[in-house]
Amino acid sequence: MKRKNLVALSAFAVCGILMVSCGGGSTPKTSLKNATDSLSYATGINLADQGGLARFLEQQGILQSSSNIEYDYQMRISAATDSVQKQALQKELNAKIDSVNKVNAPKLNDFIRGLKEALKGGKEKSAYIQGLSIGTQIAESMLPQFNEQL
Repeated sequence: MKRKNLVALSAFAVCGILMVSCGGGSTPKTSLKNATDSLSYATGINLADQGGLARFLEQQGILQSSSNIEYDYQMRISAATDSVQKQALQKELNAKIDSVNKVNAPKLNDFIRGLKEALKGGKEKSAYIQGLSIGTQIAESMLPQFNEQL
């Protein structure tokens, strides 16, 4: 049951991120036919507003965060007195954010591919998917600690 909830929550979060990333256009009319649709929609919107999945992926080390870079450059830009210097700092900031986005894009694509595979897997692939999850946890958490103790 926990796995189904996690998968459903992840799916809602991905949908929320995809809805937010569309930006600029008008919000499409949603078709909420029952209470489950309404709850799912509200959950996705809530996660998207909070940056839930993106923040989670950053905490897990899957994506790199650009918030520290943005904060640092915004402080430097606001402290700059010369407009030429401000423009140069803004260009540097844009280049650094583009660099982070280029690193994150393939990782996000891999995450979404894995999420889709897990959602389609059903009971036949359940053991395999759990093995991948546990193997990743062992490789990233337990093995480094074990190697440090040696």
